[in-house]
Amino acid sequence: MVAPPVVETPPVVETPPVVETPPVVETPPVVETPPAPALPPVAEVPPVPEPEAPEAEQNAGGSSGTLSQQNAVGMARDYLEYTAFSRTGLIEQLEYEGFSNQEATAAVDSISVDYGQQAAKAAQDYLEYTAFSRTGLIEQLEYEGYSTADATSAVDGLSVDYGQQAAKAAKDYLDYSSFSRSGLIEQLVYEGYTQEQATYGVNQTGL
Repeated sequence: MVAPPVVETPPVVETPPVVETPPVVETPPVVETPPAPALPPVAEVPPVPEPEAPEAEQNAGGSSGTLSQQNAVGMARDYLEYTAFSRTGLIEQLEYEGFSNQEATAAVDSISVDYGQQAAKAAQDYLEYTAFSRTGLIEQLEYEGYSTADATSAVDGLSVDYGQQAAKAAKDYLDYSSFSRSGLIEQLVYEGYTQEQATYGVNQTGL
């Protein structure tokens, strides 16, 4: 028999040298944080003295009234220089500006105003803006707060050609919508024009 080949023994692997573990470094002791210094006590803020009321307000019972009342009077005068107002209309305007009803009423009543002249001025302003019949203009002034007497006197004191007013109104209506001849005459009569004025106005349109 043939003997099997001899298997060579592998070389012995040398064990690496043991690495020495480095010495443990001791952790330094924890330093305690010193306590925070106490804050000084907060000084109390002295109360702010209230401003003294204006002399006008101190003498509220005097003839000059409070500062607010004086402002209301000044604003009422400014409005009257700008446009026409009835008594109630001017009071309402001042209330809209933030014055109380008492302040507004006192301010308006302290001013000398001819509301008849104011009504006449308002009537003229309205006629420059659009067409009115006599009754329509009186009703508009009453709506603005003028008395019937002031409104009527103001309108009758103006020189107005209501036939021409009817013609202007008729044209405005036709610019806005379609009308038959009779329908437009009826519309103008409804607006306060007389039958004669309404017919004249419609005739001017060529309808």
